[in-house]
Amino acid sequence: MSFAALMIHIASSQAFRLAQVAGVDFPLAVPKEIPKEKVKQTAIDLLRQSFDFCIAQLPKLTPEQLAKSYRVDWLERQNATGAKWCSQCWSTPAHHRGQAEVYLRAKGIKPPMYRF
Repeated sequence: MSFAALMIHIASSQAFRLAQVAGVDFPLAVPKEIPKEKVKQTAIDLLRQSFDFCIAQLPKLTPEQLAKSYRVDWLERQNATGAKWCSQCWSTPAHHRGQAEVYLRAKGIKPPMYRF
């Protein structure tokens, strides 16, 4: 998986999960093919849209949506609550950020400082 594909995976997976819990349509238009000269900006745009969407949706979630059980395809787990899905929207990007940092360092690039 390329670095850009990893960034697009982060953007699309967290928006997908939160859209399901919120009961709204998936907000991103992820192109099937991206010209090489547009990959970086597309990844940045999708990440920005995804994080903005998630930040806007989180305070709107109801206790019922957070308690509801959703079908998932996670290893050794068939169902997860909305609250667990929301926690995945935090932990999955953190996990992938670690992968991205290793990738950048392997390419001789110092990753930017983490901002929380």
